[in-house]
Amino acid sequence: MLLVPLLAVTAASGPSGAQTAAPAAAPTAPARVTYAGTGHRSLGRVTGTESSDPLFGTGPAHYDVQATALGDTVVFASRRDEKRPQIYLRAPDGSVRKLTSGRDAAHPRLTPDGGSVVFDSAEPGGPDGKKQRDLWLVHTDGSGLTRLTDTPYNEQSPTVSADGQRLAYSANPDTAAGPQIYARPLAGGYPTALTGPLGGKATEPVFNPVKDAAHRDLLAYTYTADSRTGPRLRRLGGPDGDQPLLAGTAAQWQTHGAAWMPDGNGVLFLSVDHTCSCEGGWNHVWRSPANPDQHPDPDLVLSENRDVSSVTWVGAQDGGYPVVERLSAPAPAVEGVDATPDQRVATLQDVRMDGSDPRDLGVPVLQEDPKADTNDDPAKDPLFQPTAGYDPWTERQNYTPDGRRIVVTRFENGGRGRIERIWTTDADGTDAVAMPLADRGPNDWDTDPTFSPDGKYLAFTRTSPGGVGDASGPGRILIADASTGAIVHQVVPPNGQQAGGDAQPDPGYVGGRVVVTYTVRNGRNALATGLRLRIGLPAGIPGGGPPPGCDRSWLCALPDLTPGDSTVVRVVLAPDHALTGRATGVLTTTGTDANPRDNKASTTLRILQPRIIAVPPIGKPGFVTSVRGKDFPPGVPVRFTWKPGITAAAAPTRPGPDGTFIGQLLILAKDQTGTRTIIASGPGFSPVKRDHFLVVTGSVQPPDEVTRR
Repeated sequence: MLLVPLLAVTAASGPSGAQTAAPAAAPTAPARVTYAGTGHRSLGRVTGTESSDPLFGTGPAHYDVQATALGDTVVFASRRDEKRPQIYLRAPDGSVRKLTSGRDAAHPRLTPDGGSVVFDSAEPGGPDGKKQRDLWLVHTDGSGLTRLTDTPYNEQSPTVSADGQRLAYSANPDTAAGPQIYARPLAGGYPTALTGPLGGKATEPVFNPVKDAAHRDLLAYTYTADSRTGPRLRRLGGPDGDQPLLAGTAAQWQTHGAAWMPDGNGVLFLSVDHTCSCEGGWNHVWRSPANPDQHPDPDLVLSENRDVSSVTWVGAQDGGYPVVERLSAPAPAVEGVDATPDQRVATLQDVRMDGSDPRDLGVPVLQEDPKADTNDDPAKDPLFQPTAGYDPWTERQNYTPDGRRIVVTRFENGGRGRIERIWTTDADGTDAVAMPLADRGPNDWDTDPTFSPDGKYLAFTRTSPGGVGDASGPGRILIADASTGAIVHQVVPPNGQQAGGDAQPDPGYVGGRVVVTYTVRNGRNALATGLRLRIGLPAGIPGGGPPPGCDRSWLCALPDLTPGDSTVVRVVLAPDHALTGRATGVLTTTGTDANPRDNKASTTLRILQPRIIAVPPIGKPGFVTSVRGKDFPPGVPVRFTWKPGITAAAAPTRPGPDGTFIGQLLILAKDQTGTRTIIASGPGFSPVKRDHFLVVTGSVQPPDEVTRR
């Protein structure tokens, strides 16, 4: 992730009239961070059974989710302006209005008169000090924010009946029974359970939008008996009571996420099942048939491998269109039986420095190996050594010095498989063009681009040929003229250096992971054969054992290397104690060797044990003690807890560049006296304890330390 501020200057205009405004500082746009990522979500308008286009047109896609519509008006949750999602309204003319602030909102739905929106929001007051979700209402002009429920359990997915009188929602007052559907008057009153006798869970309620007697009481919902049978759509309010919603073929499918059609006589819904020749086990969007007796199969609306999670109908019954929530990234370039719902395309994205408004810039970067989300084998590294057909995360992005464009690496199809090239785009992802870097071979990989401060030159790494692991050729650092792409310089390593190694992170930390990397390079003019690498590590460090190709004595057989080729061996360690030692590598060959003196390499392996102390190590309830840390990973969030006792909620402490910090820990006013253990925990190290902190009454504390000032 590149933390580079992007500043956009706008002109300041003075008030109208004869007076002249005094000069004012031009405002700047919020600084943004650019990165490559997966999982960004947005709204799409279905344009065919295999595609959906951005609902809000081309350009950066905001993080918009959970859209529902009434006629041509759409409401949705979004992080456009805040770190947590708020409720927004898209008017029929396409304009967008923010309706809430400061909430953590979800599942918005318009009331039948179109004048208000009901939604749920995370609020304090849940069990064990956690948050729970309550129901709210806000008018479509942003006024009249009203809390509808205030309970210690979750109430979600509100929906209002067509006559505007009743409010239905999913709630879990009985944790053993799980969520069920409840209803109460919208104006207030006691809720009544509508589901429960079937057992299982009931979620995602939605009232029929038509007001006549035949439709207004109908309520569709998702029923899940257990994980084996999966979800099924059902309906309430009809003369025959609680019944399956769908007939025909779809009656036996796993179905969820119902959205009524405007005439109230059919629904859109989601299912991984299908009757067509559609690929994959992802959610397909279907429309129930008008007459299942004569036409039992539902109609396919959308089959797109983009993790569709909701659907709604926008506009009139005739002439309207479906809108879905799905991944912003395009569907993976994998088709047929090899296409799976867990495949992801990483795209160029950005976000404000405060975490708000994450945007997908619409530039595909690489296709990630699905095993990257599930692998727990330390000997495998699907992020950087993926399965054939997927791309490694050897990508980079950076802003140009003036902040107006982004330079980014992208994988694409080449002559003999995937290649990696360097592109530039505008700061919003538009106008993407490949840089015309000279002397590229058809299978080269270019990465690690960075501009000189004046923007005239671009330094980057070129691997010829590109590849993963042993398939990768030698790499070199080149410097190009940024405007023409001509290579003006090459960074050459020390003459004759054949082997090298490093250990990262440096230093490492007890409880973290340290990767020792050995790079063997043939810099001579002859084939290197019979290569063996003898790995030497300090004794007593746990890890994943010898890497593939190495025996128990840590002797590794390496492939033959043609002139200029290289190979890499990585060792993953999990240190459990502090030490300073040497990691060594000795290379031997059964072939000829013009210079045996460059066949040894070593690097210092330094492991630190984080430590904490409390100053003072004694205090009364209500006292704030100082917790001081040393030898921690710089910048990681460190959180404190008491054992025994209750820990007051606080923001994490972050160690400085030297690994030290001074944090604070509150003794709650009603905490009991006695000994305590302070525990500091965080990523990259094992939890650190400080025993024998003493909580006492104020009368036995040292002078001048009764109250922290």
